[in-house]
Amino acid sequence: MKVGDTLYADRRMAEAWPHYDKALALAEKELRASPGSVEVRAQVAGLKERVGDVAKAAGNAERARSLFEECLSAWRELLRRDPENTDWKRNEGLILGRLGVLSHEAHDFGSAEQYLKGALQVASELGRADPTNGQWQNDLSSAHGMLGDMMIEAGRLEEALREQNRSLEILEAQARASGREGLERNISIALERIGDCYWRMRKYDEARDAFTRCLNVRSRLQRDNPKSEKHGRDLMAIMNRICLLYDDRKKLG
Repeated sequence: MKVGDTLYADRRMAEAWPHYDKALALAEKELRASPGSVEVRAQVAGLKERVGDVAKAAGNAERARSLFEECLSAWRELLRRDPENTDWKRNEGLILGRLGVLSHEAHDFGSAEQYLKGALQVASELGRADPTNGQWQNDLSSAHGMLGDMMIEAGRLEEALREQNRSLEILEAQARASGREGLERNISIALERIGDCYWRMRKYDEARDAFTRCLNVRSRLQRDNPKSEKHGRDLMAIMNRICLLYDDRKKLG
């Protein structure tokens, strides 16, 4: 598992896959020997999630979907035994999100909306239960963002804008409460998506304002982390989008 985790962290998915598959096979064998073990059942569910992530990153969407569906069933079975287990509840929401993204990428917007609204419901319940839990608030922001992304692609721009704005509001509230460290890149992504919504709606001034705010955040991140390739790519991407926005506006006069 440690080798697989290292390869996964390095994005070497093809190499990581066999290690996770082997670990999953061993865990499933243990589960067959101890079918009543909640600990082993949870371990199997967690491994299926990780193998599904690797399969998706390696381009095998069908394998990923199958594993995520099995994982979702496993977490729900565990929750029937202990409905108050917030770790399992969170995992249910995360898997719903993964299934929603897969459906979105397959342009199955009906299934995507069902899964993503399920993920949002779980994240909302946990977020209300403890508004000070940063991880749960991140999940809630992400759930709004994923639903908004799907709605952008589906052409439901007003709804998409509402979801992206809600995602940004949650992130900015966290930043005010605990400092911006670790949140600024996500804030910039939310701003970029809000700008995209306005752009598609031909509201150029609003799009420009959102992109400019995004540019300011990413410029600061790049200045503070000059050796970061990720921040450099992010900065170039928003600069390019601003140029394209102005070009599009000029074409319309």
